[in-house]
Amino acid sequence: MLLSSLTLAGSGPLLVLAAFAAGVLLAPAMIVLCRQIGWLDRPSGRKHHEGSVPLAGGLLIAASAFVALLVVQPEAVRAVHFWSGAAMVAVVGFIDDRYPVRARYRFFAQCVATLVFVLTGDVMLTHLDGVFGPFPLPLGAMAVPLTIVGIVGVTNAINLVDGLDGLAAGLAAIASGFTFVAFVLIASDLSVEQRESATEAAEVAAIAVGAMLAFLLFNQRAPWRERASMFLGDGGSMAIGFLVGALLVYASGAFGDQSLPPMTAVWFVAIPLIDTLGCMIRRVLGGVTPMTPDRRHLHHLLLELSLSPGRAVVLLHLVAVALALTGLAGWRLGVPQYVMLWGLVALFAVYVAVSLRVWARIDATAAATP
Repeated sequence: MLLSSLTLAGSGPLLVLAAFAAGVLLAPAMIVLCRQIGWLDRPSGRKHHEGSVPLAGGLLIAASAFVALLVVQPEAVRAVHFWSGAAMVAVVGFIDDRYPVRARYRFFAQCVATLVFVLTGDVMLTHLDGVFGPFPLPLGAMAVPLTIVGIVGVTNAINLVDGLDGLAAGLAAIASGFTFVAFVLIASDLSVEQRESATEAAEVAAIAVGAMLAFLLFNQRAPWRERASMFLGDGGSMAIGFLVGALLVYASGAFGDQSLPPMTAVWFVAIPLIDTLGCMIRRVLGGVTPMTPDRRHLHHLLLELSLSPGRAVVLLHLVAVALALTGLAGWRLGVPQYVMLWGLVALFAVYVAVSLRVWARIDATAAATP
C-alpha cells in the first residue's frame, strides 16, 4: 500500500506538468478565438480594468485538462462525476459571461450539478463526527442537502473572490494541491478497490492544478506583464470552484474512517470562505441583502491599505498556504476536529471585527475629505 501511495505521489507532478504544458501551448489560440467571437470582458460598473480582455480562462483550463487526460492519463476520464458537474456549471457561467443570468438560476444549476456528482459518484458527507465536540454526529437525511450546501458554497466562494488577477485560480490551485496530498496520504491505508477511487480523484486534482497554473501564467501580474492577457470569467471561476468543492467532499466522504476530516477540508479553502461569509455579515449589518455586490472584499481592503494588486494576491496566496498547512498538520497530529473548528471560528471573528473597524475608518476619512 505504501508503494502504491508513492507511485501516486510520483505521478502527480507528471500530470501537473502535462496539463500546464497543454495550457501554455493552447493559450494563444484561446485568446485569438475569444477575440474573434467577441467573448471579452469590457470595463463597466464595478470592472475597472483597462481595455477588453478575452474571457479565455475557463476554456483554457477545460482544454488543458482534456488534453492531459487524453495524452497522459486517459483512465482518469472514468472520474466522470467530477468532469460532468464542472462542465454543467461552466456552461451556465459561460452564458452568464455573455448574457447575464439571474443568481437564482445560477444557484439552481449549481445544485443540479452537485446532485449529479452525488448520484454518479455515489459519495456524500454522511457525518460530522467530532466537529462540534467529542461525539458522533451522523447526518442521516441531511446528508445530501448538506453535501449540496458544501459544494455550492465553495463554488460561489471561489467565484466571488475572483476580483484580482490570479487570486481565485491561485486559491483554487492551492486547495487542489493540498487535496492531492490528502488523497496520497489517504490511499496508503485503503483497500485495493478504494485505493483506485482515491487514485482517480488524486489525478483529477493534479490535472486541475496544472491547468490552473497554466492559466495563471497568462493572468497573474508579473514584472514582465502589467496586465492580464486573459480573465477567468464566471465560466472558469464557477468550474474550478465546483471542482475544488467536489474534490474536498470526495476526500471527506468516500473512504470511511480513512477520509479527510471535514474541518481539514474547510481549512484548505479558508480564505475564500472567510471572505464570503465576512462580506455577507457586513452587508446584513449594513442593512442590505447578503448577495448585494460591492467592492469590499478582503482583497479590496488590502488595496485600500495601499498594497498593489500583485502584492495583495501574493499575500493572500501565502496566507492560504499557511492555513492549509495548519489544517493538514492538525489532521496528521490528531488534533480534535472541534478544536480545529473553534480555531477557525476565532480567526474569522478577529477578521470580521478588524475589517469592520478598518472599513469604518476608511469611510470616515473619505467623508472628511473635501
